Amino acid sequence: MPKYALMFLFLVLFTTAGGPNALGSGRIEVLFLAGEGWFGKEGYRYSLLDLALSKSGRPYTITVLDEGIPQVRRSRMIQKSSRPYIMNMGTSPEREKHLRAIYFPMFLGIGSGYRLMFTRRELGERLHTVRNIEDLRKFTIGQGRHWTDVAILENAGFNVQQVSEKKLLWKMTARGRFDLFPRGIFEIYEEYENFKNALPDLVIDEHVLITYPFAIYFFVNKKNEDLALTIEAGLRAAYDSGEIQDLLLRKSGRGVKAALQNLHRRVRIDLPAYNITKKSLGTLRRFNFDSEKYTD
Repeated sequence: MPKYALMFLFLVLFTTAGGPNALGSGRIEVLFLAGEGWFGKEGYRYSLLDLALSKSGRPYTITVLDEGIPQVRRSRMIQKSSRPYIMNMGTSPEREKHLRAIYFPMFLGIGSGYRLMFTRRELGERLHTVRNIEDLRKFTIGQGRHWTDVAILENAGFNVQQVSEKKLLWKMTARGRFDLFPRGIFEIYEEYENFKNALPDLVIDEHVLITYPFAIYFFVNKKNEDLALTIEAGLRAAYDSGEIQDLLLRKSGRGVKAALQNLHRRVRIDLPAYNITKKSLGTLRRFNFDSEKYTD
């Protein structure tokens, strides 16, 4: 039996013994503050949450709330209410202080920290001249307002322009408001499939790879420990069984396998670790992506 399947069984048995952090046994209700760009119940974020809850053996419901709520407002809703709200976002020491992080990187060790970039078609030749970080700093970068990545990129010397509404980032990239919009390797192809027809000038750069230690977690209110433990155990069990890696490949859009095979051909620019806890660094190392399994 996989390690985390045994852990999940232990937690269930511990519940019977009445342990202080034991898992409950009744129906699980989740209010998913999905945010913009989650791409519906067939998208990866919802599917991952559903997979984790399915591992509990308990009846559950996931109710998706208004996906137009900005990230900062969703975060405050979770912090101020003990209702079973859950959301996904990039982590930081501040967020882990005020919210209960579910310590499992949704896109695994390389999934969020390995960044490919949306750009507009006409910049392709210029990007192919990039050889190092100094060359890349000549391009402007778009990000969502208050995203954790902003501090990381600015700390590395990039000119970052913040946008309040996430849904505008793809359009503003295609129209030249800024040059680059970095996205996780398991996000970018799913997003491209959703935007390519409406934004024909939006393309994925094939030359540069940016890396930095970064994790996207699910977050809940600190009082919802039963919910957090249940999802955490489910995610870890699904990771050990290989289901999460398979789910990533199915949901990430066409091009991911080819991108994994060709990472070594890109100009790789490693940014220093910044604004990340030791616990998150350890979590990224523990739950990596087995790229060799999918690149034969």
